[in-house]
Amino acid sequence: MIDVMTVHQKEFCDKYNGSKDEELAMFKKWLSQDEVDVLTYMNFKTSKESWAPRLRGIRIGCTYPTVEEARKAGEESKKAFIKAAKDVELDSKALLIDGISYKQAQKYDKLKIEKFIHLGISMKNGSNDHRLADEFEDFIGDVTQDAKPYGRLLKLHKALLKLEDSGKIRDEDDIGYNSNVDIILETLQSEGFYGIALCVHTPQRHYSGGKSSYSFSWGSSYYQWVYGETFEEALEVGQKWADSMGKKDKAKAKVEAKAKVEAKAKVEAKAKTKAK
Repeated sequence: MIDVMTVHQKEFCDKYNGSKDEELAMFKKWLSQDEVDVLTYMNFKTSKESWAPRLRGIRIGCTYPTVEEARKAGEESKKAFIKAAKDVELDSKALLIDGISYKQAQKYDKLKIEKFIHLGISMKNGSNDHRLADEFEDFIGDVTQDAKPYGRLLKLHKALLKLEDSGKIRDEDDIGYNSNVDIILETLQSEGFYGIALCVHTPQRHYSGGKSSYSFSWGSSYYQWVYGETFEEALEVGQKWADSMGKKDKAKAKVEAKAKVEAKAKVEAKAKTKAK
């Protein structure tokens, strides 16, 4: 069963999942570079579940009555693949078949990307036509005014504030045009910001009574610009920020739950005193 492969991975499979020994060895090498996971099957007639091991989203064994048995079988198959392909060299990252995009889709389930900017390219385009693209202008304005810039953007925030305080950037309406552009681009270049800027958002978590479970809606979200030298790094920074916001929501819920318990105890104590 194949359901999670990327375009490059499918092309690789079409080429190497063949009948020749060297092709199968290459294919097994690629499979063995992933972690074993387990796929659930359901018999709709009997409502009975079973599980099968897989690598790279590809089923590599029969079904088993328990998750543990399926995972154990998968690990044994992986060992066999590693042994069969011990002499094969394969750089999955260089061939773009490591499946990073799928892994990102699985990992960042509480993170959405609102805006994406390649700062180096945007700087070059801005210097060519003497004005900044709308999203780039939003990025500069937001980072300048951000009360709590995150990660490395704190450094850029301070540099932009200096420009604003010196009067070199006149106001927000002027920030993306004319003479302001050269000043802003020079600042970005001198500070070394040529990478990826992402405007990300994560939902506010609503915990009930300080418990670990929570509800959420994307309609009530936190927003933040984050930066990384690469897209992957920017995503990691974004996820750390999202996790930190989730922890703040949980801590807040615990404080509120504790306050409610204490308030209730005071009311009950007061009622008992009156009853006496």
